[in-house]
Amino acid sequence: MASDENLERALNAALEADTRVNLHRNAIRLEVRSGRAQLNGEAVEMRAKRAATAIVSGFPGILAFEDHIRVRPAEVMGDGAIRDRLRDILTSEPVFARHDIRIAHNDGSLEVVREIADCQGAITFNVREGRVRLEGDVFSLSHCRLAEVLAWWIPGTTEVENRLSEPDRIDNDGEVADAVKLVLEKDRWVDASRITVRAENFCVILAGNVPSREQRDAAEHDVWYVDGVRDVSNELIAP
Repeated sequence: MASDENLERALNAALEADTRVNLHRNAIRLEVRSGRAQLNGEAVEMRAKRAATAIVSGFPGILAFEDHIRVRPAEVMGDGAIRDRLRDILTSEPVFARHDIRIAHNDGSLEVVREIADCQGAITFNVREGRVRLEGDVFSLSHCRLAEVLAWWIPGTTEVENRLSEPDRIDNDGEVADAVKLVLEKDRWVDASRITVRAENFCVILAGNVPSREQRDAAEHDVWYVDGVRDVSNELIAP
């Protein structure tokens, strides 16, 4: 079994070599203890966080892994503003129309935002220092992933801890592709009808024709926010 020092050295070399991670731009730190790896620090973009996670979590010799990389916020927002924005997003999102919504405040109190008879699930969330924590149960894996993406899309969010549970379903490429399609449909700046999505070994391939390079880049940017995505191949054609 490789020593922690050797594992850390090999992993740092792998992270350094990956242009998606770009350790010169993203302040990502690795620590290995007793075969358990932890990533900390701040990433400028989600792509770096997801790529680093994929490298470390699947590395031979790593027994367990924790990802605590924060993403630099696009906008400075207080916890109250993030909380209010997420409340409004979840209550107005049609996918969660039959879900109870609750806020777990930092003083220990629980605020019931919406309670529905014969609901399909429930989402409870908390916001502390820019970190969003999601708990409860939702209807599907796609619902679980969408809730996380919606939390990430709030400009002030720096980290999302997704502890939502869903019906027992085996995660696979099809589930990831379904979640990506759902997320793209939620981005009003992207015409999802022009984009085909498939996944191979949790790597997402985007194909089709879009009207601009900005939309091409926006689609790829969206995909990186979907939990479980290990890589993105952007084959979209733009003028």
